[in-house]
Amino acid sequence: MKTVELLKENNFNFDDLKAVPEWNEEGMKIIDEMVIVSYLRKQLQEMMSNLVGIVRSNNRLKMALQKHAEIAAAVDEIYHYSILSPQLSELRNLTTVAHLIITQSMEMTQNKGAFYNKDLVQA
Repeated sequence: MKTVELLKENNFNFDDLKAVPEWNEEGMKIIDEMVIVSYLRKQLQEMMSNLVGIVRSNNRLKMALQKHAEIAAAVDEIYHYSILSPQLSELRNLTTVAHLIITQSMEMTQNKGAFYNKDLVQA
């Protein structure tokens, strides 16, 4: 386990960690309408289920990437003016994972394992 070995070495550059500025929430506000975060999460979940589910196609993946960009932009906008909450942090992570899944699915050239794109020719 490489991670455990690195932790035991304790050879971290603490000067770099000290250079990270403290969180400053000046000018930020608490999200007064969590319904927006819930709405965006539900949109992301539905989009992933409907367009990037078990059976995919190139057109669905392109459509998912476009829809993802809209959702991610809305999440980023909220993130930049809001005090961070667990729900917002989780939504931000979900948008990142969704982006990775979509882009990696677009790069796949063969059906393998749980991945199935009906536009790919079986070898």
